[in-house]
Amino acid sequence: VQLIQEQENRVKLTNSIEIISIIGNKQSNMINNFEILIRLDAGSDEFEISDLTINNIKYQSSKLCDFNTITNEFFCVEIKHGNEDSLLENGEVFLLKFKESKSLSFNEKFDFIFNLNDQKISKASITTPESFSTSKIPLWPVG
Repeated sequence: VQLIQEQENRVKLTNSIEIISIIGNKQSNMINNFEILIRLDAGSDEFEISDLTINNIKYQSSKLCDFNTITNEFFCVEIKHGNEDSLLENGEVFLLKFKESKSLSFNEKFDFIFNLNDQKISKASITTPESFSTSKIPLWPVG
């Protein structure tokens, strides 16, 4: 029993995702639609995408994943590289489409908190640019 508990604790401590990029989609000089490209971090265990939340927003399965079909209560997933199931496995890349209820303006800070089964596994802090020159605005990585 102790070995099982220790293994469960190890999983909780070692699982993480790599945030490859975050793109904001501009609408009327505001951003509230985000495209987040992720993959498993090295050494992490595979997990069901339904166990992931972004800022307490849950996954919703959808055959068509676009900003017209999701609300700010859910995010959806496009599988960019990998098989067609909802299990994020080593080597797979998922595109999460996320609609934030609060629209972001110029030079505004915002945090994306990623939780797996209520355990924080990753965080990205972004600051929107001072002006929006294109409809798709790269926000992460910064620099």
